[in-house]
Amino acid sequence: MKNEDSQFVKIDIDVICDDMNNVKLSDGTIYVLNSDKDFVYEAQAAMKFWLMILERQHNGYIYDYKISVIHDTSAWLEHGILYEAIKDGVNIVLPISTPNTEKQQYIVAKANQETAGSCITKMIVKAEKLTKSAIEEALMNLAVQEPKTCKDVFRNVCGETLFDDDEPVKSIHCKMVGLPKEKSAISFKAAYSTVPANISYKESKVIINRFVENCNLINESRNMNKFPIDFEEKLQKAKAEVNYVFDLFSPKVYSEFMLQFFNTKNLALAFDNCINREKIAQNSKIIVSIETPDPKLEKDKPKLKTNGMYRIYLQRGRKKVQVQFGRCASIVVYIMYLLDRKGRGNRIDTLKIVNNEQQFCKIYGKIYKDYNGAKSKKAFNTCKTKFIEGKVKEARLKDYYLDIRTSLDNSVAELGESALPFYIPNENSHITVSKKNIIIHDTFKNITINC
Repeated sequence: MKNEDSQFVKIDIDVICDDMNNVKLSDGTIYVLNSDKDFVYEAQAAMKFWLMILERQHNGYIYDYKISVIHDTSAWLEHGILYEAIKDGVNIVLPISTPNTEKQQYIVAKANQETAGSCITKMIVKAEKLTKSAIEEALMNLAVQEPKTCKDVFRNVCGETLFDDDEPVKSIHCKMVGLPKEKSAISFKAAYSTVPANISYKESKVIINRFVENCNLINESRNMNKFPIDFEEKLQKAKAEVNYVFDLFSPKVYSEFMLQFFNTKNLALAFDNCINREKIAQNSKIIVSIETPDPKLEKDKPKLKTNGMYRIYLQRGRKKVQVQFGRCASIVVYIMYLLDRKGRGNRIDTLKIVNNEQQFCKIYGKIYKDYNGAKSKKAFNTCKTKFIEGKVKEARLKDYYLDIRTSLDNSVAELGESALPFYIPNENSHITVSKKNIIIHDTFKNITINC
């Protein structure tokens, strides 16, 4: 499907957001804006091949993918972000909808005959990954904020008797049992051995029944500076069981959850208030800023070991608070997300910290006056998984995300708003703070973050 040199051709793929009502396109349909027969053939061949792989290895896919060739976009598109992207050369468009935003998302690509096949493959992988991650995030948020609605959604998807303890034990759901294990998009740092292999239907049902309880326990832990005795063991078990539940779901089960999110009437309020991070961000009055230390806020406050030449502040009206991070690397990571959001706005995508070594070290050096770069390099290396003497040393990036979340939970609470738009739920997600509410110090304005 591509020549020998195509592996050296840059595959230009992006994710953009636009208003849902701007244009009517079907989720999961790959729109090819090119009438060249060879181009279309490459796109169709790539899609058929990749879907065959997904069907065999992963028990199908979330969206029912198909290809539609559009010869003239002027008849259905006259303005908006997608329109501008197409004017800029985008010629493949894949719409997706996820329960963590009210806007339509489009995975877009600029391709030629040589790269069409690779683009289609990468777009399908991106669509599945983003949607899966969003659904898992939504279910966990729903379990905390609307537990009854969460149980209703699980019951509708996984079987009527799932949460009815008085009913005879039945097979959980034919679509959930005996499937190949694929790690969930949201993966906790918990040992999978906490959940025994090859457990019975009855035992699986018990674990699924604990989903709401486990999510609440995990959420509770995020607001703790120090865990009570024996709490750590309970927390790790809860994380492992949440992972186990997500690992049970086939792509088609995720599709059914999507239908529940978008078609269930009683979910609308929960969606708007608890899940929709974009909408919460739009209504937020909090300004996030990167500044030099504010003397007024420094007075009578204990000095933090993470304090450097610059701070991150949150301000709502006249009230202003410093975000008190527990780790130096957490501040650097968070500034990278702020820079990326400020620079790209709605042109969102997964931010890979490991692809930004130079940017990470530059930011770290400016904050902590690391002129020779030794400390910056050491801190960056903690963001990468390494192999030392045959043993795996896990990246500490998840620790930094947790620190960011805990720090923001505490700071945003002082300002009386939800912290959901401000933190990074997982490595496949992003902050949803409006770019207009982000203020960047001049020192950092020339730093561009790579995806």
